[in-house]
Order: sequence, then C-alpha cells, then structure tokens
Amino acid sequence: IVAIIFGFFPPKDIMRMRRVCIKWREAAKKTIVPMTEFSVDSVRKYNAMRVMTTALPNLQQLSIRGLGSGHKYSDGEDADERRARYTANYTTHDINIIPNFRKLRCLEIHDAPLNGRYPVLFDFPLLHKLFISDCRYLKFDLAMLSRLPLLKELKLIGNDRVVGNLRSLRVLKDILEEVDISCHQIEGNFMDLADFLRLKQLDLRHTSVTGYVMDIGENGFPALGSIGLPPVTFRTPP
Repeated sequence: IVAIIFGFFPPKDIMRMRRVCIKWREAAKKTIVPMTEFSVDSVRKYNAMRVMTTALPNLQQLSIRGLGSGHKYSDGEDADERRARYTANYTTHDINIIPNFRKLRCLEIHDAPLNGRYPVLFDFPLLHKLFISDCRYLKFDLAMLSRLPLLKELKLIGNDRVVGNLRSLRVLKDILEEVDISCHQIEGNFMDLADFLRLKQLDLRHTSVTGYVMDIGENGFPALGSIGLPPVTFRTPP
C-alpha cells in the first residue's frame, strides 16, 4: 500500500520519505515512479541518480544533461581521441549505471559530456520516447534502436556523429508514431517508412535522405499528419 501511495509523488519527495523507516525504504524500491522528469544537470544531481538506481529503480523518466565545468561521463567505445585528450583531467562519472532503471519510458539526452559509443543507452525494453540532441561526440548507428522494441517517439537533433540508414527503423514498423531526425549522416530512402501504419509525424529535412515525393501513393503513410523532407526529394523522377 505504501508503494502505491508513493506512486503519486515526484522522485524528490519519495527519496525524502524513504528515510522515515526501513518499511518505507523497501516500499520506495517497489514504487512505480510517475512520469515526472528528473534532470541530471549537475554533479549533485548525478550523485542523487546514483543512489536512485538502487533506492528508486522504477524511475520512468530521465533527462541527462551537462554536469558542469571539469566533469564528464566516462568515455565510451571508439571515443574521439582528440576530445579524450582534451578532457583527460576532467572528473569522470559512470554512465553505465542508468540501465538499472529497467522501467524507463522516456529518456532525454541533451548536450551531455559523452564521447564515443554507449550500448547501455539502448538497453531499455520499455522505452517509449528517446530524445537526443546536441551531443557532438556521441556515436551510434540507427541499427541500435532495434534494442528498443516499444519505441514510439524518436527525436535526434544536431548529433554530428550519428550514422545509419532509415531501413534500420523497419524493426519498429508497427510501433513508431513520431520521427524527427536532423543529423546529416543519416541516409536511405524515406519511402522505406511508407508502410508504417502508426507514423503520424515525420521530419527528415536536415538529413541526407533521398527518394521522390511523387512516389507517395494513396496507401503511403496512412496515418501521417505532417511531413518534412530534404529539397532533393521534390525533384522529378527520371
């Protein structure tokens, strides 16, 4: 019952109440935290998140941002060597703790001090929304999204080292509802998404995607409400 009651409170309040007694501490571990953003934008907030990975593991919404001057997350695989040297003396914090939030449904990463590839960022089987923006040194391929089987909303903005082909999204054909990608290394033919039955919003204007708008037939993009495409797609087919 205590866990159910806790479920009406934001993370900050639950973390405070769990200190009352052992019973409440155990209840907090079982609480399904409501969809309230918890933003990690400082070292203090990071330390709080580290505690929450065990004290409040059923967090559903998380925002990862900057940690402050002189701080970074541990370098990932295939990190940019120049950036790694520049930040070699920074205080390092472990990003690999976040998969402990197994019920995470919304993950936002904005201008976070990440460098390289981080498979742990795609280890959330219940994730519905993924927003990643302005992470210049974060690397990943669209194919990694296949590890997010319930993903409904995808927004990738200003991530210079994100690569991949739109075909990789076909594993999410029956679930994706919104796709907004502004990353110039994303390629493919936008028509590979034409049979996505739930897709309501599509914006690929700032990508290297190709295709012909004139190829959209009566049955193409059946649920689409808005679409944005690169200028090249409006040319006349040969």
